[in-house]
Amino acid sequence: MKIYRLDRGRRYAIACIVELRTESGWAEVIRKANSIEGVQAIFFNPNLVVGPVHVVTAADYATRAFRTKRNVAKSFHVETFLFAATTNEISRALQLFQPSFKECKLHAVIVGESPQRCENAIEILRKEANSSVKSMERSEEAALLTLKELGISEQELRATRSSSLAEAVEKCILSRMAMLSIYR
Repeated sequence: MKIYRLDRGRRYAIACIVELRTESGWAEVIRKANSIEGVQAIFFNPNLVVGPVHVVTAADYATRAFRTKRNVAKSFHVETFLFAATTNEISRALQLFQPSFKECKLHAVIVGESPQRCENAIEILRKEANSSVKSMERSEEAALLTLKELGISEQELRATRSSSLAEAVEKCILSRMAMLSIYR
Protein backbone atom coordinates (compact mmCIF):
# COMPACT_ATOMS: atom_id res chain seq x y z
CA MET A 1 0.00 0.00 0.00
CA LYS A 2 1.14 3.49 -0.80
CA ILE A 3 2.42 5.63 2.05
CA TYR A 4 1.74 9.35 1.72
CA ARG A 5 3.72 12.13 3.39
CA LEU A 6 1.64 14.65 5.32
CA ASP A 7 2.60 18.13 6.50
CA ARG A 8 5.94 18.06 4.65
CA GLY A 9 7.04 14.75 6.16
CA ARG A 10 6.04 15.44 9.75
CA ARG A 11 3.40 12.69 9.50
CA TYR A 12 2.56 9.81 7.17
CA ALA A 13 -0.66 8.18 6.01
CA ILE A 14 -2.08 5.09 4.33
CA ALA A 15 -5.54 5.13 2.72
CA CYS A 16 -7.34 1.79 2.76
CA ILE A 17 -10.61 -0.10 2.79
CA VAL A 18 -11.23 -2.09 5.96
CA GLU A 19 -13.68 -4.96 5.88
CA LEU A 20 -14.99 -6.36 9.15
CA ARG A 21 -14.69 -10.15 9.45
CA THR A 22 -15.52 -10.56 13.10
CA GLU A 23 -18.63 -10.10 15.21
CA SER A 24 -16.80 -8.06 17.83
CA GLY A 25 -17.71 -4.93 15.86
CA TRP A 26 -16.08 -1.72 14.77
CA ALA A 27 -15.45 -0.46 18.31
CA GLU A 28 -12.85 -3.20 18.80
CA VAL A 29 -11.29 -2.58 15.36
CA ILE A 30 -10.99 1.15 16.04
CA ARG A 31 -9.61 0.58 19.54
CA LYS A 32 -6.92 -1.75 18.22
CA ALA A 33 -6.06 0.53 15.28
CA ASN A 34 -5.57 3.45 17.65
CA SER A 35 -3.68 1.38 20.24
CA ILE A 36 -0.32 2.07 18.61
CA GLU A 37 1.31 5.14 20.06
CA GLY A 38 1.56 7.91 17.48
CA VAL A 39 -1.21 6.52 15.22
CA GLN A 40 -4.71 7.78 14.52
CA ALA A 41 -7.22 5.90 12.40
CA ILE A 42 -10.01 7.89 10.79
CA PHE A 43 -12.92 5.89 9.36
CA PHE A 44 -15.20 7.39 6.68
CA ASN A 45 -18.59 6.81 5.12
CA PRO A 46 -17.50 4.84 2.03
CA ASN A 47 -20.29 6.21 -0.16
CA LEU A 48 -18.75 9.68 -0.44
CA VAL A 49 -15.01 8.97 -0.54
CA VAL A 50 -13.96 9.69 -4.12
CA GLY A 51 -10.51 8.14 -3.72
CA PRO A 52 -7.39 7.92 -1.60
CA VAL A 53 -6.17 11.40 -2.50
CA HIS A 54 -9.47 12.86 -1.26
CA VAL A 55 -9.17 11.51 2.28
CA VAL A 56 -5.38 11.67 2.56
CA THR A 57 -5.41 15.34 1.55
CA ALA A 58 -8.18 16.00 4.09
CA ALA A 59 -5.97 14.40 6.77
CA ASP A 60 -3.01 16.48 5.55
CA TYR A 61 -4.94 19.74 5.90
CA ALA A 62 -6.26 18.64 9.32
CA THR A 63 -2.70 17.87 10.45
CA ARG A 64 -1.53 21.33 9.39
CA ALA A 65 -4.58 23.00 10.95
CA PHE A 66 -3.77 21.45 14.34
CA ARG A 67 -0.07 22.25 14.06
CA THR A 68 -0.77 25.91 13.21
CA LYS A 69 -3.68 26.13 15.70
CA ARG A 70 -6.17 27.01 12.94
CA ASN A 71 -8.35 23.97 13.60
CA VAL A 72 -12.12 24.43 13.87
CA ALA A 73 -12.88 21.07 15.54
CA LYS A 74 -11.46 19.80 18.81
CA SER A 75 -10.74 16.31 17.51
CA PHE A 76 -8.51 15.28 14.63
CA HIS A 77 -11.06 12.99 12.99
CA VAL A 78 -13.76 15.69 12.92
CA GLU A 79 -11.25 18.19 11.51
CA THR A 80 -10.46 15.64 8.80
CA PHE A 81 -14.19 15.28 8.05
CA LEU A 82 -14.44 19.09 7.73
CA PHE A 83 -11.78 19.15 5.03
CA ALA A 84 -13.20 16.08 3.28
CA ALA A 85 -16.58 17.84 3.13
CA THR A 86 -14.94 21.20 2.28
CA THR A 87 -16.90 23.03 4.97
CA ASN A 88 -16.45 24.59 8.40
CA GLU A 89 -19.86 23.29 9.51
CA ILE A 90 -19.23 20.37 11.85
CA SER A 91 -22.80 19.06 11.66
CA ARG A 92 -22.66 19.00 7.83
CA ALA A 93 -19.26 17.27 7.79
CA LEU A 94 -20.44 14.63 10.26
CA GLN A 95 -23.65 14.09 8.30
CA LEU A 96 -21.63 13.42 5.14
CA PHE A 97 -18.53 11.56 6.31
CA GLN A 98 -19.18 9.98 9.70
CA PRO A 99 -19.50 6.28 8.98
CA SER A 100 -22.42 4.09 9.84
CA PHE A 101 -20.93 1.31 11.91
CA LYS A 102 -23.59 -1.02 10.55
CA GLU A 103 -21.55 -1.25 7.34
CA CYS A 104 -19.16 -4.16 6.92
CA LYS A 105 -16.69 -2.10 4.82
CA LEU A 106 -15.38 1.34 5.67
CA HIS A 107 -12.78 3.60 4.12
CA ALA A 108 -9.98 4.66 6.43
CA VAL A 109 -6.89 6.80 6.64
CA ILE A 110 -4.21 5.63 9.04
CA VAL A 111 -2.09 8.61 10.12
CA GLY A 112 1.16 8.02 11.97
CA GLU A 113 4.35 9.66 13.10
CA SER A 114 6.36 7.32 10.85
CA PRO A 115 5.74 5.02 7.90
CA GLN A 116 6.49 2.04 10.16
CA ARG A 117 3.77 3.00 12.62
CA CYS A 118 1.25 3.23 9.77
CA GLU A 119 2.28 -0.22 8.54
CA ASN A 120 2.08 -1.61 12.09
CA ALA A 121 -1.47 -0.30 12.39
CA ILE A 122 -2.39 -2.00 9.11
CA GLU A 123 -0.96 -5.30 10.40
CA ILE A 124 -2.91 -4.96 13.65
CA LEU A 125 -6.07 -4.36 11.63
CA ARG A 126 -5.37 -7.50 9.60
CA LYS A 127 -4.36 -9.84 12.39
CA GLU A 128 -5.59 -8.72 15.79
CA ALA A 129 -8.78 -7.01 14.65
CA ASN A 130 -9.51 -9.87 12.24
CA SER A 131 -10.33 -7.58 9.33
CA SER A 132 -9.41 -7.47 5.67
CA VAL A 133 -7.43 -4.41 4.54
CA LYS A 134 -7.19 -3.44 0.87
CA SER A 135 -5.88 -0.52 -1.13
CA MET A 136 -8.35 2.21 -1.97
CA GLU A 137 -9.00 3.40 -5.53
CA ARG A 138 -11.05 6.16 -7.10
CA SER A 139 -14.77 5.44 -7.28
CA GLU A 140 -17.03 6.76 -10.04
CA GLU A 141 -20.10 5.90 -7.92
CA ALA A 142 -18.84 7.91 -4.95
CA ALA A 143 -17.90 10.74 -7.31
CA LEU A 144 -21.50 10.95 -8.54
CA LEU A 145 -22.88 11.10 -5.00
CA THR A 146 -20.24 13.54 -3.81
CA LEU A 147 -20.83 15.76 -6.83
CA LYS A 148 -24.46 16.15 -5.77
CA GLU A 149 -23.85 16.41 -2.01
CA LEU A 150 -21.16 19.10 -2.33
CA GLY A 151 -22.96 20.98 -5.09
CA ILE A 152 -20.09 20.90 -7.56
CA SER A 153 -21.12 22.73 -10.71
CA GLU A 154 -20.69 21.70 -14.33
CA GLN A 155 -18.33 24.69 -14.82
CA GLU A 156 -16.11 23.52 -11.97
CA LEU A 157 -15.92 20.04 -13.47
CA ARG A 158 -15.06 21.30 -16.97
CA ALA A 159 -12.31 23.54 -15.59
CA THR A 160 -10.39 20.52 -14.30
CA ARG A 161 -9.68 19.02 -17.74
CA SER A 162 -9.82 15.52 -16.31
CA SER A 163 -10.06 12.14 -17.99
CA SER A 164 -12.82 10.78 -15.73
CA LEU A 165 -15.65 12.04 -13.55
CA ALA A 166 -13.96 10.75 -10.40
CA GLU A 167 -10.74 12.58 -11.24
CA ALA A 168 -12.66 15.80 -11.98
CA VAL A 169 -14.62 15.63 -8.72
CA GLU A 170 -11.45 14.86 -6.78
CA LYS A 171 -9.70 17.88 -8.31
CA CYS A 172 -12.66 20.13 -7.45
CA ILE A 173 -12.60 18.88 -3.87
CA LEU A 174 -8.84 19.45 -3.57
CA SER A 175 -9.28 22.99 -4.87
CA ARG A 176 -12.04 23.65 -2.35
CA MET A 177 -9.89 22.23 0.47
CA ALA A 178 -7.10 24.65 -0.43
CA MET A 179 -9.54 27.58 -0.41
CA LEU A 180 -10.97 26.45 2.93
CA SER A 181 -7.49 26.38 4.40
CA ILE A 182 -6.67 29.85 3.06
CA TYR A 183 -9.90 31.35 4.41
CA ARG A 184 -9.06 30.21 7.92
